[in-house]
Amino acid sequence: MLFKAKQPLVLVCDFNSGNVGVALVARRGVSEYTVLYHRRIKYTSKRQSKKKIQENLKEAIGFAMDDIVHQGFKSTNPGTLRSYEIEKVLCVFSAPWYRAQIKKVSVEKEEVFTVTRKIIDDEMEKVEKAFELESGKSDKENFFIGGIHAVEREIFGASVNGYEMKFPLMKRGKNLELITFVSVVPHSVREIIRAEVGKRIHTNNFSFYTLPPILTKSLKAIFENENNFLVLRIGLLNTDVVLVGNGVISRIEVLPFGYDGLIQEVKKQFDVESDMAVTLLRLFSEKGADSLTEKTISNIVGEELNRWRQKISSLENFSSTDRVFLITDETFSSVYKDVFTAEIHNEKKIHIFKLDMEIFKGRISFANHVTFDSDLAFLLAGIT
Repeated sequence: MLFKAKQPLVLVCDFNSGNVGVALVARRGVSEYTVLYHRRIKYTSKRQSKKKIQENLKEAIGFAMDDIVHQGFKSTNPGTLRSYEIEKVLCVFSAPWYRAQIKKVSVEKEEVFTVTRKIIDDEMEKVEKAFELESGKSDKENFFIGGIHAVEREIFGASVNGYEMKFPLMKRGKNLELITFVSVVPHSVREIIRAEVGKRIHTNNFSFYTLPPILTKSLKAIFENENNFLVLRIGLLNTDVVLVGNGVISRIEVLPFGYDGLIQEVKKQFDVESDMAVTLLRLFSEKGADSLTEKTISNIVGEELNRWRQKISSLENFSSTDRVFLITDETFSSVYKDVFTAEIHNEKKIHIFKLDMEIFKGRISFANHVTFDSDLAFLLAGIT
């Protein structure tokens, strides 16, 4: 028996544009986790209505949780569900399931005042309410019909009378500036998650996060001297872009395309199903395709990824960093790496780092029977 009865475990859930990931994780120390079981369930391969996507998401969560209950616990221990205690559920939202905003707010008074917790909380409350209202009004895809749930609100930086500081509590001055971060998710999706998990595992201890802060904390923890970098997390239908300057997030964007564009073009050109298209792309990235296939896919890649060059290079302050961290499915990492490495800004090469299991040593480990998953590893490294 690997663990004693009532072994406390963490259930980690990862929601993005193409699949749902669930994992059973044991904490080994303050910042070290071991993944005991992991499963990803695909729930869509094309853009659909908000209602249909949520129905697919609900079904995928149900399948994933059934797998955890019927296979996950058995694989980690020959005992039953009663041998374990899920101490908490950690849920992380990637695009398109969140909205986030970075905003500078100011408080000015004629007389000198002391920065109190109430002043900060009041300003954060105003920012949160305004962003919730704005997110609802600009919700063209109707993702937030049924309400919005605030997930995170943080202060990324502050200054009093122009003097920068990490946190201004109890400082005195006439002017206070706060760099705020607020994120929201659809209330309906949050309730789907609670209901589907709650049907199978009895717990009320849920924590919700969005991807940008998690990725930033993860990379800063792994690469301690990194304070200026760009993160590209390329998913099936969307891409999360996070620009970090001086150690804090300075810009967040969600690009409405991911690696599914490559899959669809290969399907069309070769008249094959999705699985075969992925196989052909894998052969191409591994330099294993025949000459005709390689030439055809090379043309597809060039045309499809031209918009990546245009979009990424146009991001504000992009040229201020030559450090780019690329996170995507292994099948496509080499393809995207070649494209972005070819970009030159201010006569500097863009260094793309391939992020694999080696960089997580001493932090995140996977049981012998569990396949390494970079997305999951990054989430865990950022949550600790």
